[in-house]
Amino acid sequence: MHKYYILYNLFLIISIQPQLIAEIHANTFKYSIVQADHNSPINEITSMVNTAYARTLFLKLDAQRTNELEISAIARMQNKKLFLCLDDKSSVCGTALLDLSSSSPEMSMLAVHPKYQKQNIGKLLMQYVEQELVKLGYDHVLIYIVPFSQAQLVAYYQKNGYRFLDTTLPFTHLQLAKAEYQDQLFFKIMRKDLVTASPLSCF
Repeated sequence: MHKYYILYNLFLIISIQPQLIAEIHANTFKYSIVQADHNSPINEITSMVNTAYARTLFLKLDAQRTNELEISAIARMQNKKLFLCLDDKSSVCGTALLDLSSSSPEMSMLAVHPKYQKQNIGKLLMQYVEQELVKLGYDHVLIYIVPFSQAQLVAYYQKNGYRFLDTTLPFTHLQLAKAEYQDQLFFKIMRKDLVTASPLSCF
């Protein structure tokens, strides 16, 4: 069992157990990262993701980022890996989706339940995905982001080494967006090179 000691009495454990991928202890809190499969709580995962995205300004109040059918399908795919962050009661508090279906891997659905935010869970998931890609031989990762009204999110990714590419793509989920914002929505692609990725940490 390999241990990584981090500041503020925080340490990360990479475990050799097949199901438990990583554990993080912060004060009295304990988190683990596992990969979703057909036995995962599909309903709970779906609800957590939709709750996290409900705070997005341009989305309709009843918009659903995902559904149980999609999450169930993803959990069974060979070219997609959905990672879950669980608390000490095995409740789902965060997700990150790694899509390996093309030559440029994509990270998406990086979501943390509102009550678990400000605890570095998003960064833990992000860094785990990045290290997973390095182990698989990839040297970069892409994310698709809607810049409108998300300056704080853009700054978060930039702080963590992501940079904008020149590519702009249409926003393909207009049915989820409020009418007054639809003409301002588009995707921008951000990229992070992973050749010099640092060891997994939370700071």
